[in-house]
Amino acid sequence: MEEPPFVVARSWRRADAADLHDKPLVVKTPSNAYRLPFLRSLFPNARFRILHLTRNPAAAVNGLYDGWRHHGFHAHRMEKPLGIHGYVEQNEDNQWWWKFDLPPGWEEYTGAPLAEVCAFQWRSAHEAVLGHLADASIDRMTVRFEDLTAGPAGRIASFEKMGAWLGVPLTGEFRRAVHHGIRPVVATARPRGWRWTERASLIEPAIDRKTADMAERLGYGDRSEWR
Repeated sequence: MEEPPFVVARSWRRADAADLHDKPLVVKTPSNAYRLPFLRSLFPNARFRILHLTRNPAAAVNGLYDGWRHHGFHAHRMEKPLGIHGYVEQNEDNQWWWKFDLPPGWEEYTGAPLAEVCAFQWRSAHEAVLGHLADASIDRMTVRFEDLTAGPAGRIASFEKMGAWLGVPLTGEFRRAVHHGIRPVVATARPRGWRWTERASLIEPAIDRKTADMAERLGYGDRSEWR
């Protein structure tokens, strides 16, 4: 579920017992990277699988940066005003709203430059996921965003692999979307490769040692491939 105003926070159809018995429940958004123990306690009889979507830090930070400066994506109302440079100057109300995830240690970034906040959010979510994946009993699959957007062949191969893993047949509207693509949804700008380089002077300094180390762990050690 996206944050309002893009998707109204109400259910489309109430799930019945049969749905919960034999259909997968997809729990999306990076914030859930921090909630696996809670979700396991909420659904004690469920089989949990983690689909880990990765993306290089520069492109991800650029997307988060756009989202923070967009008029939507408000997630957490703050009790004390923020001082995030590059964000609070835009609008007087921004000082009261933290956008997207609120990872552990967020208090240290309330006065940081916006690009550093975005790098912190990217790194923290992956740290949490990799921590869960240390449990060898968890069924997992990793998918690279770059493979999904490299062209039809990469997209189709990735979704065929995901469909087989999830037990979801690649048929009907799903197959058409995979083979022919879909229009961007909730995009702050039209997606295209290397878009982050237009903000390289802001983003590159935010890729600190911790963020670079996480990129290496995720297979993004070669910066020349950060499209």
